[in-house]
Amino acid sequence: MVITELDEGGAEKAFVRIACGLQARGWKVHVVSLRDTGPLAKPLQDAGIPVTALHARGAAALLSLPRLTALLRRVHPEIVLSFLHEANLISRLAALLAGTRCCVSGIRVVDRRLRVTFPERLTWRLTTLSIACSESVAREHARLCGIPASRIAVVRNGVDVDAVQQSHPLSRAELGLRPDDFVLLMAGRLVPQKSPQILLQTLNLLQQRPQPRRICLVIAGEGPERAALGELAARLPDPTAVTFPGWRSDLPRLMKTADLFVLPSAWEGLPNVLLEAQAAGLPVAATAIDGCADVIQSGHTGLLFPPEDADAIARIISAQVRDCGSARAMASNALQQLQAGGRWEMCLEKFANLLEALLPQSGV
Repeated sequence: MVITELDEGGAEKAFVRIACGLQARGWKVHVVSLRDTGPLAKPLQDAGIPVTALHARGAAALLSLPRLTALLRRVHPEIVLSFLHEANLISRLAALLAGTRCCVSGIRVVDRRLRVTFPERLTWRLTTLSIACSESVAREHARLCGIPASRIAVVRNGVDVDAVQQSHPLSRAELGLRPDDFVLLMAGRLVPQKSPQILLQTLNLLQQRPQPRRICLVIAGEGPERAALGELAARLPDPTAVTFPGWRSDLPRLMKTADLFVLPSAWEGLPNVLLEAQAAGLPVAATAIDGCADVIQSGHTGLLFPPEDADAIARIISAQVRDCGSARAMASNALQQLQAGGRWEMCLEKFANLLEALLPQSGV
């Protein structure tokens, strides 16, 4: 199994869960990171999975090709399964050079940039199968890259519903919040893709209008946008309504403290954090983009809004502040949907079944 890096991130965490799940089901797994090992190497190693880092970065990613090719020739895997664009591209070429016949690409997001779609169009025929994380990601990636529908499958991300449900809420006082505050939560890397600044623009609009309750925003995560977000927050009419708790290992507890989870991303695959929020019983609102629209039926299991539309988000939040009952009903519907078909065990079973069906093609 090959991935670009093993840093904290939704695709990386899903990769680790799948690697460990396959290992537990009797597969012999070897993980390769094109870059460094990163913090997510530890759970893999704890599961008895060897991890190899090729230490290639940025434009030098192609330098990992001979190293990965040599590793494949030494290990002789039946299947190479990769995640993320760089790893997919390098893995296809390495598998071709090493004579590995079964190469599977994990498509985790729709990336419409030409520098991604062009090499995808050139190399997708080197794959035995692509596995997308959601229906819309499969559909759009296939359209953009000219891949026949028969060569791409869908396995949605899973979530540990029971573990999330068993988490206990944090005390609001720990976060500097009042008991009667209406608490918005965003969690993720603080990068332009996640559009965190739009929530501060939204809060600015809300603070200029009469509200039945004080509305607070908790932005959990770290990233290059953190300083700029702090500056925006400081200019709000009530800057104390914004909290930046950083990375949280107890995110489900934080979710159980909030009133509404908001994900304003510009693009996503199938965001794990959205599934976690639904598993926590937290009402959700998200951008109407790839992935989010696959798991949210607006008005039934959550709410969708247009990208970069602070007014639309403000209207949604104002409505939820005034009518919490409808939000709770949507959260209950979303939880039932997850319990019926969104658990990690189901995701892992689908991955294992797809890979087992490919084994005869690799000469086993």
